[in-house]
Formats: sequence, structure tokens, C-alpha cells
Amino acid sequence: MAENGLIRLLETNSIRTLIDYRKSKSEDSLADSFNFMSKELGELNIPRTIKIAVVYSQDEKSHRFSETVGLNWGFNLRYFSDMDEAEKWVMEVADTLL
Repeated sequence: MAENGLIRLLETNSIRTLIDYRKSKSEDSLADSFNFMSKELGELNIPRTIKIAVVYSQDEKSHRFSETVGLNWGFNLRYFSDMDEAEKWVMEVADTLL
């Protein structure tokens, strides 16, 4: 699911994205999350300059782990439990690039 959105992100040359996971439950193990952040994002050639905001409503531990791994691998992303905060962050960052 995430891969399709990220591929679309590359196709449109976007500089930011907001991913809404509030209605989904993570069934990935921590190892799966680590693999996605450390290997699969690299294979998709996701530029480290793209701003990625992820909004969640459950599974905070899993999402925080994914955020930490992504940041450690150089991706510019943040996870939020509040949609307004996510929108504000992703827009503030984009404004500084324009």
C-alpha cells in the first residue's frame, strides 16, 4: 500500500506528501518496519529531500519505531497522531523550499 503511494509521489515530482493511516492497523512486525524503511525505500529511490508526514490513530509504538528507523536512514519524515499538526509541519517545510 505505501509503495504505490510513494511511486506516485515520484511520478509527480512532489516535494511533500501526507499519508493518512488513521483507519488502518499496522500488522507489520518491527522487523518488517525496519526492512521497509532501511531497504525498500532505498530501492524505490525515494529522495531524502521529500517531506513525508504520516498520521496514525493506533499502534503508536510501531509507528514511532518506523519514524526512528526512517530518520536514522536519512529520510525527512515525521509521524503524527494529529492531522492538523501533520498538515502544518508538511506545509511549513515545503514553504521553506519554495
